[in-house]
Amino acid sequence: MPRVRGWTGAALAALLVALPAAESRADTLSVPLTGSVEISGRGFGHGMGLSQWGAQGAALQGLTWQQIIAFYFPGTTVGAQGDPALRIGVTVDSDGATEVVSTAGQTLRLGAGAATALPSDATTTAWRVTRRGTGLTVSSWDTTRAAWVEYTPPGYTSGATLPSPAVFDNPTTHRTRLVLPSGVQRDYPDRIGAVVNGTGLSSYNDTTFEPYLRGVVGAEMPPSWAGEALRSQAVAARTYAAYEQAHPRWGSAYDVCDSTSCQVYRGLADYRADGTLVADYRYASVDAAITATAGMTVRYGQAPALTMFGSSNGGWTVAGNVPYLVAKADPYDASTSGSSWSISGSTGFRSKLESAYPAIGSLRQLVVTRDGRGLWGGRVVSADLIGTTGTASGVSGARLQSILGIRSTWFTLADTDHLRRDLTGDGQPDVLGVTPGGLLMRLPGKAPATGVGFGAPTSLGPGWQTLDLLRTAGDLDGNGRADIFGRVRATGQRVCYPVSAAGAIGTRVPVAGDWSAFGELIGVGDMTSDGRPDFISRRNDGRLMLFQGDGTCGGWTASQDLGPGWNAMDGIMGVGDADRDGNADIIARERSTGILWLYTRDGVSRWTSRVNLGPGWNAMTDLVPAGDADGLGGADVLARDTSGQAWLYQDLGGGVWKGRSAVSLPPTSYVGLS
Repeated sequence: MPRVRGWTGAALAALLVALPAAESRADTLSVPLTGSVEISGRGFGHGMGLSQWGAQGAALQGLTWQQIIAFYFPGTTVGAQGDPALRIGVTVDSDGATEVVSTAGQTLRLGAGAATALPSDATTTAWRVTRRGTGLTVSSWDTTRAAWVEYTPPGYTSGATLPSPAVFDNPTTHRTRLVLPSGVQRDYPDRIGAVVNGTGLSSYNDTTFEPYLRGVVGAEMPPSWAGEALRSQAVAARTYAAYEQAHPRWGSAYDVCDSTSCQVYRGLADYRADGTLVADYRYASVDAAITATAGMTVRYGQAPALTMFGSSNGGWTVAGNVPYLVAKADPYDASTSGSSWSISGSTGFRSKLESAYPAIGSLRQLVVTRDGRGLWGGRVVSADLIGTTGTASGVSGARLQSILGIRSTWFTLADTDHLRRDLTGDGQPDVLGVTPGGLLMRLPGKAPATGVGFGAPTSLGPGWQTLDLLRTAGDLDGNGRADIFGRVRATGQRVCYPVSAAGAIGTRVPVAGDWSAFGELIGVGDMTSDGRPDFISRRNDGRLMLFQGDGTCGGWTASQDLGPGWNAMDGIMGVGDADRDGNADIIARERSTGILWLYTRDGVSRWTSRVNLGPGWNAMTDLVPAGDADGLGGADVLARDTSGQAWLYQDLGGGVWKGRSAVSLPPTSYVGLS
């Protein structure tokens, strides 16, 4: 996997272009109250300029390096610059001294003076430069004394402060071996210098562009990738270094650095102190790519372009403040395996954010603003972190990425509680049942540590026999408690019962609209990615309609036709995020076959798949979405067979149940479950 490179902090922020407000989209991510959080994401890095995975995808589709460069940097040209000198800061050498291995034929140049030959004998194995006042001092390692001995160059007096820089070279081997703080010895092409830098000392490699690239391209892109992808990387890396050299930000110390703050550079090879090779960074495929593009750079006008690049943009590039860094769909990146990622299990998601913003208390929701480009509405621009005791507003997407330690700002929560079924706020989903006498009973979900299933029922009051349909609607009004849908038996009126933050059932309110041509109301959670839970209903002619919630109990703003043929189903339910892509899905049971079908959505307007969950489900008298009843993430379903035995089908992910557990569900005399 290639390393991410690019500017950070204020330097990177200055390159980002503010997106038009009309393109941004709001999205509410409800954080599961128990269990782990699964994060799904797109891209790796800042997303500007050339995508390395995209270059590979384009090369595999037959594009040349010239076409790849033209796609990622539109409006630029390509031209030759030759092979000028370049100084690369060796930031991995961070111990305040520059130490090189002694070799026969080695020279030393001080300041603007001429190079002079260094002594070469068996007792001298290394040279070291350290800071002295405003200048330098040079020492040699004497194996006889087992000590550093100060060296007095020709023309200087003993103990003199030497001018900066001090540059080691070997005109015979054309390489210098630098001793790193770890003890590893790294070969670099041509020269190693030590220069006074502020109050410290910096090491740098003094070479030219083409040898330098041989330590960059294979570090930034796998050498086994397609040749045209490697060529595009070589051109982008060469141009980036030329841009850095033309726009110095490292003072007089060097032109470009060796880390992800610039682009990764590993020199030629690493050795142990005894000369044993540890790692060789020279690759025939990389050499071929550099040779094939020798001297070629990307130009905008007469100057080197800022050829930003990163691992993956996830399928959309990000705009910068120069004309050739544009935001557009990237089919080449989107076609590769490097475009998407996920983090499963316990990620410390809640604890990391709560630690960073302790005033919010226990995190409940993220209300995120996205850039409007691509899946889930695109990258997170900013977010409000809503907790039990406060809200942290306007947290940037980059800040969230840093806190969570994830690959990019383009992410969603795959285990987000789209269909919250918690009536009490204890973090566990609840199930409702009505006794023949009309008592509404709540079956509380058990904490996972106490076993899978439901606790002893609690009465929520009489009179519910006046309803002939009852459904848990999800958290329609956004207060963290599930609300309830019903249909009045005598009039057919659809009503919504709001559940307060304290868990009390409020006065019912009519659901707006004429429902005479419709069946049940079914809560599905946020199916439109606008941050508000929605619901669906099946018309008598078999068409399924989606009603976009307005954030109140039963209120809605617009409807959407989800298609015909749904009369073939004798049961439909919102199930939450069953395929873990961050979007709300539904399950339906086919009347004629008993097959249970999972229908997945893209979070905006389209069905993305229909998955067969198997036959035999017509043997179940009740099918109820149970939320995350086992605390392990995913969508669980509660079913009761004709014998009265209840089963919890656990963790539906991508159409596969992770298990089935028998659960106790007293009493079996409930008229129905919801």
